[in-house]
Amino acid sequence: MCATLPLSGQVDPLRAEAYERLAATSKLWAYIKYVHPRVTSPGVDWDAAFVRVAPKVLDAKTESEFAAAVAISQSEHSGLFYRTANGTVFIGSPTQGANGDVTYFMAPGGIRINFSGHDVRWPDGKQLQRVGLLPDIEVRPTIAGIQSARDEVLERAVAYLEKGK
Repeated sequence: MCATLPLSGQVDPLRAEAYERLAATSKLWAYIKYVHPRVTSPGVDWDAAFVRVAPKVLDAKTESEFAAAVAISQSEHSGLFYRTANGTVFIGSPTQGANGDVTYFMAPGGIRINFSGHDVRWPDGKQLQRVGLLPDIEVRPTIAGIQSARDEVLERAVAYLEKGK
């Protein structure tokens, strides 16, 4: 992927945070692609994954939208552990349910077929894959909230912490 970013000192102040998020995401992508031992093996097109997520990162208006753009797989496993260990309350929107190792095989004609190598479930046996972590309190950003630069998910989480409900 090639991107042209403004030179230092010429960044549109309204886009500065978006560029910082993209830079952080780029560093994570580079680490995963070149350093992480599990994914340096062939089979995952990390460039394509970055190209898919970069526009969502740039378009994110709130921290919640940024998290939704990049939170799958390991973050879902972590959420599963937090809920099971201490009853963590989730506030926001459902996750993607895209967890488990990526496995693939080549079909005739050079067609690559990807699938999850695990059946990920809650301790009680309920399905997690393709369902995701369902929030206890569902809150989604609204157009009005985005236009007024509010993070409604964060606001609801703070209200929950202050009032306990």
